[in-house]
Amino acid sequence: MQKSIVKGIALAVSLSAAAMTLASPAEAGRRHRGAAAAAIIGLGAAAIIANSHRRHYYTYSYGYEPYYYAPPPYVAYAPPPVYYYAPAPWSPAWYRYCARKYGSFDPRSGTFQPLYGRRRFCK
Repeated sequence: MQKSIVKGIALAVSLSAAAMTLASPAEAGRRHRGAAAAAIIGLGAAAIIANSHRRHYYTYSYGYEPYYYAPPPYVAYAPPPVYYYAPAPWSPAWYRYCARKYGSFDPRSGTFQPLYGRRRFCK
């Protein structure tokens, strides 16, 4: 609110200064009346600017206070278990599964070569 009042006062001062500088020397007697008119217009503008920040809210009262419900508590459920299927070792399905999953699968030993470390058995 203080900023809008300062803006209005600045507007009033600038309008009165403009009215005083625009008057010609022949109108020296009327110069003060123009400044007073500019100051009144500036103060009116300041009042409009000062009240422009107010918002009008309409409230209705029905004789009772509204009741606000608290939100329900948050319940986190565990994710469902994930079951991985792997065929039994040394079966034909196991050979196909390991050959498809690992490019370095050796069917004679049932192992594959990971990027790092020694060979591992395909499970």
